[in-house]
Amino acid sequence: MSYEYFIGYLIIISSLASYFKELKSLFIFIIFNIILTFSALLFFEPILLKTFIFYFSSVLTICAFSFGIFYTKIRNEERLKHSTVSLKEKQSQFVKLFESIPDSIITFTKDGKIINVNKNALSLFQYNEYDFLHVNIDSLFEGIDISNNSSNINFPKTYKSFIQTKNRETVPVEIVLKSLSLSENEESFLMVIKDIRQKIKQEEELSKVKKRLEENLIKEKLNQAKAEFISKISHELRTPLNGIYGFTNLLLKEGLKEQQIKFLEHIKFSSQILKTLIDDILEDTNIQSGNITLKTEKINFQTLLNNVIKNFDSLIKKENIKLNYKIDLPTNIVIEGDSIRVSQILMNLISNAIKHSFKENEVTIDIIGKIKNYNTININLIVTNYGNQIPEESLDEIFKPYVQINSKVTQHHGGTGLGLSIVKNLVQIMKGSIKVESKDKTKFHIILPLAFQLEPFKFGNDNEIKIEDKKKYQTINLKILVAEDNEMNRFLIKTILDNNLYISKIVSNGQEVLDELKTQTYDVVILDIQMPVMDGITCAKNIIEVYGKQKKIYALSADVEIENEKDISDLFVSFIKKPIEEEELIKIIESNG
Repeated sequence: MSYEYFIGYLIIISSLASYFKELKSLFIFIIFNIILTFSALLFFEPILLKTFIFYFSSVLTICAFSFGIFYTKIRNEERLKHSTVSLKEKQSQFVKLFESIPDSIITFTKDGKIINVNKNALSLFQYNEYDFLHVNIDSLFEGIDISNNSSNINFPKTYKSFIQTKNRETVPVEIVLKSLSLSENEESFLMVIKDIRQKIKQEEELSKVKKRLEENLIKEKLNQAKAEFISKISHELRTPLNGIYGFTNLLLKEGLKEQQIKFLEHIKFSSQILKTLIDDILEDTNIQSGNITLKTEKINFQTLLNNVIKNFDSLIKKENIKLNYKIDLPTNIVIEGDSIRVSQILMNLISNAIKHSFKENEVTIDIIGKIKNYNTININLIVTNYGNQIPEESLDEIFKPYVQINSKVTQHHGGTGLGLSIVKNLVQIMKGSIKVESKDKTKFHIILPLAFQLEPFKFGNDNEIKIEDKKKYQTINLKILVAEDNEMNRFLIKTILDNNLYISKIVSNGQEVLDELKTQTYDVVILDIQMPVMDGITCAKNIIEVYGKQKKIYALSADVEIENEKDISDLFVSFIKKPIEEEELIKIIESNG
């Protein structure tokens, strides 16, 4: 075999190496050719050592060369493959990122041609992708030339504008524009579009809420100021009223002529009406300003109703109206609730019923208890009159403040039109219900859910005669110190106490009480709540701090709400309400003395 043929043969073999895909196949191919080469040499001519070394070196060189070609090819292919995979991954990540951004994204050229958009942009503008890529960027916006404004933008620039959707809908948007280098030959831009409809809506709602809060704050402050003003005015009105009412009661106990008694009864009746008007205005103000608190105490409905009815004795006689009542409550239970509020509800309902009854007519009051569950009883208060009926279209109106349906009744009886409004508000505060029927008669039906407890079991013989304590209040040798800043009230209280043979002294403020107690001993101290220099509450705290609970301290106030304030109620044995009733004052003193 000549060298030329042999070298040519090896070159062909080495060139074929580049076509192999795997290293294993290449090795098999090379070994096969080496064996084939040496077999041919042995077959055709005897091999000399020098010739053999030449051929062997040539074969090894060609093998190494073939392997180098193959390895380089494989390595380049692997690099290309890795780069392709990496590029695809990055492209996939970019697409995912591009589509996952919640805002709309558009890329476009300097002349306004759109390059790419994400799905949110398609959704916002209501275009499909084909249509989108065939519109100019400027045609999508109102009041802003995007392509001209995009010149020389090297930093993000923000605009607020409106877009026009394919369906001609105008949408407010916020735009962020930034230059983008996608190629060296052409300048491009990236636009991020945010739909701000929801943001504007939230801002409007926030503005409304803020406005409502400001209005409520102003309203609350006005209500508070109104409540304080009304409270102060009512206190100032009650002071002379207390004198009129108290001295009228004292005069009625004197030996007067029949006509004089009649005059005094009219004065007393007028002062009661004035007191009711003041109470209604103050109560409505307290309700509107949210100053109503409920207390829990035992309620004796028989006693409560008797006390309420007593207020209408003069009016019932004057109008010649029969007032009938029935109480039907389960036995062996103790009902708990706010007796003052229940009394107010009954007072207003009965007052309304009497006003709308004809002369010689009848008003009925039913108090019925139905147990709801193991600790709640529904108290049904039903007040019925057979006089003026309420038109059906006015049934909802009667519970509004200052509404008076029948002008003739108003002219005859007077009133503010607040009574039924107060009733409804109190019922709602007590989580009850109210309804009214007015056909052949007018019936107000109220349900109040109140708490109850089982009456403690009493041991003893059922046949024992229960002796009711009929003891009348008798004057006992009590020394009483009274603090009242109003001269007329001081004179009234002094007169009542002197008439009942008490030893008493009247001073003007709390500081004078403390000074008096340093030199004299008193069994009972009566303190007006509102006084100059030192008020009744401060004075009571000082007395308890020095003397403990030895002395009986009573509060004197026209404000019925103060009794519900625990921090204050703990200071006093009891509360004496203005206008002062002689019997009530003596009863409270002696029952606690």
